[in-house]
Amino acid sequence: MLRRYVVALCVVMTLPFMISCLGAISVGYLKTQPDIDMTRKKFQYPLHIVLGNKIQDSFTITGSVKDIKVTEYRKTLEDLLKSIFENNYREVSVSGMEQNRGVELVFSRFEPYQVQASDGIKIGMRLYAEILKDGVPKGEIRGEDVGEFKAVTIFQIDKSMDSALQKMSRGLYDQYIRLANQLQM
Repeated sequence: MLRRYVVALCVVMTLPFMISCLGAISVGYLKTQPDIDMTRKKFQYPLHIVLGNKIQDSFTITGSVKDIKVTEYRKTLEDLLKSIFENNYREVSVSGMEQNRGVELVFSRFEPYQVQASDGIKIGMRLYAEILKDGVPKGEIRGEDVGEFKAVTIFQIDKSMDSALQKMSRGLYDQYIRLANQLQM
């Protein structure tokens, strides 16, 4: 009798590992709500955000343990960036092309990567963006950070990605507001 319980317990405990061996882990659309005080500055003009063509919608994050397939990434970033800046601007729009007029925040890089932790995986983010005013570069924003949440099972990868997006959002917002104040935009 005890032996059956031990066998059942072993099967249940190894089930997440067995599932993780079947294929790539997937992360789809994430509705990330950044934890930022976004009321520091009000601008009376619109902001246009550009997600460059190097920022793909679907891709694979390769890792030492397991690959992570990411889908609907551009939609995730579009909604995240709108939510970061919508309290500061009269209007926020996102597209894939520069308009060369007004204030634009042009992202050429906003990419996740895996960080192997002692007993799990964390997701890190790298970003590079330029601030343009009427098509003229006025400043740049660079960042690299690792999310705080460590995924110890494949079912927690989306939480790790969300954590990385939130942490990178705070750094992005702080740098942007600091530059906008310096440039008197």
